Amino acid sequence: MNRRAIILATVAGVATVVVTASISGGSTMHLPLPRSATDVKLPSTAQVGKTGAVPATPTTTTTASGNQPTYTIPTPTPLTGCTVSISNPHPAKSQTAETATIQTTPGAQVLLVANYSSTRSSHSAIVGSSGVTSISLPINHAQVGITVLVTVVASLRGVRLTCQTSFTPIP
Repeated sequence: MNRRAIILATVAGVATVVVTASISGGSTMHLPLPRSATDVKLPSTAQVGKTGAVPATPTTTTTASGNQPTYTIPTPTPLTGCTVSISNPHPAKSQTAETATIQTTPGAQVLLVANYSSTRSSHSAIVGSSGVTSISLPINHAQVGITVLVTVVASLRGVRLTCQTSFTPIP
């Protein structure tokens, strides 16, 4: 199924530009800008860095009507993998927390579920531009000798990947 994104942008309060872009299999697109683009502000790299999005880059293209600035929008990065690791696979009973480190595509939303013998805990995060996020898990209620299964579901643009690990507290 082809997914389509429709972007509506009001330019100088007068004209509306409608662009339909194919997300699956996408390509680089060029969007013409109005000659008076001083009112249009692009998000800075710092603003998009938390989501893993890549900002559009301005370029100049020669057309029949002369040089016009355009934006080049890169193809979105697909969700390509998911790994999760635990800081200590055999924590001592006195330890109160574990750190789960998740590596996946920048901008992905992750849901971590730790299944203890009598309860479970859920935690979520958005993966930053490094592609790595860490979540602290309270483990003081984990029973000695009983394995805790940790499952992560990474989601990005309708695609989901699952990865798992576990830890077993010791006396």
